[in-house]
Amino acid sequence: MGSEGHGPPSDKPDSGYDFAMLLFAIALTIPLIVANGVIIIHRKRNYFRALGGVGFIVATSVAGIVWIAVNFVTNLHFTRRGILNQCSLWTFWLQLPLGCCLWMSLIYLRLYRLYLLSTKPDCTSIRKPWWFYLLLLLLPAIIFSTIGTICKASSRNLEPNQNCQLTGTWKYVTYITLPPLYISLIVQLLFRLRKQTDFLLMSERRHTSESSMMAFMFYLLDAIVFVSDKQSNIAGRCFLTFCVCWLVFMDFWVRLWKPVYLCLFKAESEMKKFEDELRWCGAGFFDKVNVATVLRYTTRSISIPSNQLHDGDWVLRTMDLLFSETAEREEQIQVLEQQKSRLSLKMKELEESLCILGRSSTETGSQKFM
Repeated sequence: MGSEGHGPPSDKPDSGYDFAMLLFAIALTIPLIVANGVIIIHRKRNYFRALGGVGFIVATSVAGIVWIAVNFVTNLHFTRRGILNQCSLWTFWLQLPLGCCLWMSLIYLRLYRLYLLSTKPDCTSIRKPWWFYLLLLLLPAIIFSTIGTICKASSRNLEPNQNCQLTGTWKYVTYITLPPLYISLIVQLLFRLRKQTDFLLMSERRHTSESSMMAFMFYLLDAIVFVSDKQSNIAGRCFLTFCVCWLVFMDFWVRLWKPVYLCLFKAESEMKKFEDELRWCGAGFFDKVNVATVLRYTTRSISIPSNQLHDGDWVLRTMDLLFSETAEREEQIQVLEQQKSRLSLKMKELEESLCILGRSSTETGSQKFM
């Protein structure tokens, strides 16, 4: 959340600390943009598809960048002129529905998608209209921002270097409603996932738990700085913006630094080896995503209108449909063969380990007998 207020002359915006904070954020944003570009290029990798696909990952990064940019405005790091003076736009709409709340909603949806994949054996749950669920999650923030805009809850005085201020009880209502609501939704989902055994889901649950704990701690620190009226100081506003930067960038890199590094600097075989290692550790979502990709095509019946029975092109149309059906079946067979080969390798390893254990026990028995 951004601060609303102004400070003494010594804490005016456009200071050297504010520019240093801006350079710090830009220096961290550039690698984030490059990493998202790498993910878009390698979007067909099973690892990125299992985490929700390129749409979820890139949208979360965009929401985080918007949230960081809004903090530079609402915390008055720089003098507000022109469109930056639109208090309701920055205080409510860009900070809440398109920034903080969108970022947390996308994290919730990504984890909820993995939860559905773990509880739906047919893997058809990835066909859900995620934009509809996202709209439902953002509905409280949209309603809150609409009411705040109508009531002119964020206003600006005519004094120079005066930041937008939340009027009346709005400055308290804003802090005690939306952030706890979205954090509690994520915590409730984490509680439901506590007994899951898939390695990838457990890793995502652990990373989300760490991000949620950091978000809650920063929320409490934000409230303390706000109540103590320290957000108008240089140290206070830089601290609040730094917390948001740390939360957004850490959440991204903890999850994705290794696959991005492998896709960017290593051969394709290294990324495949990384995915295979996760499979051996118990990450079964790769196979589920492959099967779901095949199952998303519904079986199409071939019907030829009677008025086209004598046309010369109906044969070509029928062959085209048959070839497409054959390609889909071949893809499904290939996925099943890959699963069969992995199971065969596991059985072979188990047999070898049993043979080794049998030999050791036989030798031990022989030594005792002698």
